[in-house]
Amino acid sequence: MSDLLEGFWDARLLGDVLVACRTEKHSGDMVEFLRSFDGFYAALGGAQASGFKLLIDLRASVGRNDPEFEERLVERRRELFRRFGQTAVLVRSAVGRMQVQRHVDEDGFSGSVTVFSSEPEALAWLQQSGRLTSRVE
Repeated sequence: MSDLLEGFWDARLLGDVLVACRTEKHSGDMVEFLRSFDGFYAALGGAQASGFKLLIDLRASVGRNDPEFEERLVERRRELFRRFGQTAVLVRSAVGRMQVQRHVDEDGFSGSVTVFSSEPEALAWLQQSGRLTSRVE
């Protein structure tokens, strides 16, 4: 969808939801990885992120929680949570769920960001606010 995703993400619009799926590409180059978040906004084709919901699918990513990574990622993560409406985050493990939930709580976004291990549950949660107009095939 956008070259700015740098191969770290695959993205598609599903009604008013931007579905961003993390690929298996290693996030060793932090500058390139952080720049990839600009692709989220480019994928909206100039529309304001606040008019969209976000589904972040982290299930394919290789987990990383070293202090440098977490410290450098915090502002980009908070920016995403701030700019989009409701955000659902998909994880594949209980450890991933705990790590993402810790970030959500620390960042103060517990009211607008929820962590899931099931895509249908995440989409149903996003639908509850009434603006999702399409379904995942």
